Amino acid sequence: MPGVDPQKFFIDGVAFGWRSVLCSVDGIARRGFRALDWSEKIEREKTHQAIRSGRPLNMTFGEYDVDALTLTMLPQEKQWLKAYLRDKVASPSSASRASFTFQLQLSENGYVITTTFCGCKLKSQKGSLKIGPESAETPVDLDCLYVVEKDVNGETTLFDDVRDQDGGAGF
Repeated sequence: MPGVDPQKFFIDGVAFGWRSVLCSVDGIARRGFRALDWSEKIEREKTHQAIRSGRPLNMTFGEYDVDALTLTMLPQEKQWLKAYLRDKVASPSSASRASFTFQLQLSENGYVITTTFCGCKLKSQKGSLKIGPESAETPVDLDCLYVVEKDVNGETTLFDDVRDQDGGAGF
């Protein structure tokens, strides 16, 4: 990733201007985040029946997983996040127990996309000593339950969202 540019925010290696990006933690707007990378997947199994050809007949619904979520932030933003999470669980030493919602909102030419990362918890942090503009970046890995994207067409998820079928108790 290129050096830190205070006028840019990177999402999967693509630069966005800060006028186009809004980041928040539990609804609290923050400006110290520099980059966000995530990956989600569904692992499906093929289903077979006892037929002579042995070809698969269908696939299972699969298991959904957010297998990678990394926030890159300024060091003071990392300290703020850890202090916020420690206060949330009323523990002076364990910020990793608190869960939070991270929200990213992109707005380009009046088109708004909101991505919400639900049930996030601190997973790991990396440290290194660097000299130069990238020395201001601190990556933090998070565990995340699920991701929801919302645009003018409504909400979309990679997983089968059963909230509509059972009144919201389906996770």
